[in-house]
Order: sequence, then structure tokens, then C-alpha cells
Amino acid sequence: MVAAIAITRKDYTTEQLRDCAKRTKNADAAHRMLVLALVLEGKSRTEAATSRGMVLFGLPRARVALRLLEWLSQTGVAQK
Repeated sequence: MVAAIAITRKDYTTEQLRDCAKRTKNADAAHRMLVLALVLEGKSRTEAATSRGMVLFGLPRARVALRLLEWLSQTGVAQK
């Protein structure tokens, strides 16, 4: 069983994450944004990841999600 990890950075709403996923040309980043949106809506990490065809690998993925949020802020892909 995968341990729950709370998303403490809520810089983007689920709608903003979905919009960014539509606009990015990076498919991996788009999948991660969609998974984050599902988790923010209350889905479990496992359910959200498997719905996008992803597999959870534990804590390293949490760091990937945080880096993704930082990348969104720095690159301006997500414009608030």
C-alpha cells in the first residue's frame, strides 16, 4: 500500500492544471498535471495515477510533482 502524501502547494486549481496540461507539448508533464488535478479533487494517488496509465513508485514521484509545480511557476506555462 502506498503511503498518503498531502499536496501542500496549492498554487494552481484543478482547472488551471488541466489547462496547462492541454497547452504543454511535454506529454509526461501533462500526465502528471492531470494526476495532480485528480488528487486535488479527492481521488487516491493510486486511482489517479492508474487512470492516466501511470504506476506509482513511492516518494520520488512526490518530488517529481513538486518540481513540476516549480517548473510551471518558472516557465510561465501556467498563467494565473
